[in-house]
Amino acid sequence: MAQMTMAHDAMRIDTSQLPQAHTFFAVPEEHEGGQDGNSHREITIESLYMLRGEEPPTPQLLVPITPTQHDRMCYLYKNEYAAGMDSLFETTWYTQQGLEHLLQNQRYCIAFVGMLKLFEETKSDNYDQMRLLPLTESRMIWWLMTMPRSLAWTLNEPILEEVTQRLDIFESLLTGKEYKLPPNLPQIRPQNGTLDYQRQLFWRELSNLASTHLNRNTAIVTPTASATEVLSRLRNQLRGLESRDVLYSIAAVRQYGPRTKGEVLQRGTDVAVGGELQEDERGRFAVAKKFVEDEAAGKGTNQVVQRACGMAVRSWTALQLW
Repeated sequence: MAQMTMAHDAMRIDTSQLPQAHTFFAVPEEHEGGQDGNSHREITIESLYMLRGEEPPTPQLLVPITPTQHDRMCYLYKNEYAAGMDSLFETTWYTQQGLEHLLQNQRYCIAFVGMLKLFEETKSDNYDQMRLLPLTESRMIWWLMTMPRSLAWTLNEPILEEVTQRLDIFESLLTGKEYKLPPNLPQIRPQNGTLDYQRQLFWRELSNLASTHLNRNTAIVTPTASATEVLSRLRNQLRGLESRDVLYSIAAVRQYGPRTKGEVLQRGTDVAVGGELQEDERGRFAVAKKFVEDEAAGKGTNQVVQRACGMAVRSWTALQLW
């Protein structure tokens, strides 16, 4: 147990002493598109855990995984990553079924144990190695997130369909990748304000935002609702949940960013915002931006949230949102 705790603590990286991560990242080329004649940028998830255009080396093991390493991997998956992913995507799949599928994937297991060895062996004064740690963990978390995708094609389980749709939404918010609303979406019927109703409503609104293009100044999400109106409805469904606050804030920055027209000036903890945003939108953009940045820098309550926010912050530069 002491070894497990040591590895767990080792993953709590103090990124506040590192330079801003996005300054190290190559900006991917943009993809042109859109009928309105404006450029539409799209990047890959892989670019969000690269350093100067290269992925961190995948940790290798020269000997089989030992029982102790196996136990530590299982412990950390269940107590750190699975719980964080369940919270972010509001599901139970990762805690109830994820470990079984992780253990069946030899590549992921080797990378997981290799990552733990990297955390343990990296000294705090090794600057070059230290800045690779968050990126290596971001890649591992993304691989773990995507496990349901390999099963959704073969297993007709509602929970798999739900979690993969939410993963698609999240990926679209980070990368600008086109998200298409599934055809024939079932109507969400009021259930006296139940938690399930609120959860379904939050993700339905988030999917509407993800399906809009980044390059539109006034995005129309539905025939009667603007992106600003949908963001307002999302904000009303946060219910004090960190995961929803994170996703809402990422979506808000994604929507408001292009309309700042590059007029975003950071002065310490203050953000001056201009462009075509209204006064209330400027405030919401600044608050959302700072919240995601703070979560990425260590205020997130778990590693999944911290790394997800770190990838979001890097995506803003790569997508050139402002």
